[in-house]
Order: sequence, then structure tokens, then C-alpha cells
Amino acid sequence: MLLIIGEASLAGIVTVGVQLRLDAIYRSDGTLEGTGTLSFRVKICWCFTLSVTESAHYVLNRGSGTQTKKGDRKQRIGRDFT
Repeated sequence: MLLIIGEASLAGIVTVGVQLRLDAIYRSDGTLEGTGTLSFRVKICWCFTLSVTESAHYVLNRGSGTQTKKGDRKQRIGRDFT
């Protein structure tokens, strides 16, 4: 797991926070799965807060020890994304 967190404040009036989490799992059947979550938060004074979170999941390789070409990998990622 990789976790990156950042926050910035402008004179205590506006605060912006970002959090990125990336996970990778290698399974015994040769499948490599990647998951990521990006969270974004904007707070203005005490009266307004906007929070957005998006997640993605990709299967990067399938099969028992098989290798894929670069072109195949791009198609596989695109197919899993939709």
C-alpha cells in the first residue's frame, strides 16, 4: 500500500486536502490487480466544504505465468475500466 496525503491552507480561509491511496495485489493464479482511490477536499471558512472521492480498479495481468504484449495490456486495461 502506498498512501500520500497533502494539505495546504491560505490564511486559514481556504483549506485544500488531497489523499491518494494505491494498492497492488498479486494472486497465486498470476493475476495482478491494482486499486486506487483519490480523495479531494476543499473547505472555505466554516460554512462550506466540498469533498470528492473517486476509485479505480484495474486487472494488469491475467493467467498463470503468461506474459502479455504492450498492446494487449492496453486493451485489457481499457476493457476492465469500462
